Amino acid sequence: MGYILLLRAINVGGRNRVDMAELKQQLADLGFTQVISYINSGNLIFNSTLDRHQTRHTIQNMFQDFYDFELPFALISVTDFRQEYENLPDWWFLDNFYRQNILFFLPAYFDTKPFELMEPAGERIHFGNLAVYWAVLDEMTYKRSSYVKITGDAFYKQVTIRNLNTLKKLYELSENYEVKNSILKYLYVF
Repeated sequence: MGYILLLRAINVGGRNRVDMAELKQQLADLGFTQVISYINSGNLIFNSTLDRHQTRHTIQNMFQDFYDFELPFALISVTDFRQEYENLPDWWFLDNFYRQNILFFLPAYFDTKPFELMEPAGERIHFGNLAVYWAVLDEMTYKRSSYVKITGDAFYKQVTIRNLNTLKKLYELSENYEVKNSILKYLYVF
């Protein structure tokens, strides 16, 4: 099964340094295949023969063995990711927003009471199954937005954040990734 791995708070201000080439190799050494990464902020796609629980557990153990700091992460199946992306509301894809961020839920989010965001004027918010999709119309609204207000809230520690460009690139990579997997499955049948 294809997975998207999203790490939280790495390579920011010289803290929690994770080299993507090393991480890709560590994941390959665990038996994961077709490991690819996008930029240095902890976005990876790979294939695993393990179920989601086993894959998560294997990654957690590896992180504990190789890193001396906590590495929270979201692990999302490529299928779930693509389905949510393809079912986003029409307004999400309009080109008139100042900023759009995606707040992907970490496992801790599901263990707590869900956070509720109100949609003030100048902001659009969509709660998906995997993330909160947040957009703001202009810079002035951004400075007083609900998004800025949550940075001090406990909810903020229960998400890992990506911007619109990263979301689009992950979707593009996952599309190619699924094609590769489909071709490989076809080849292995014969």
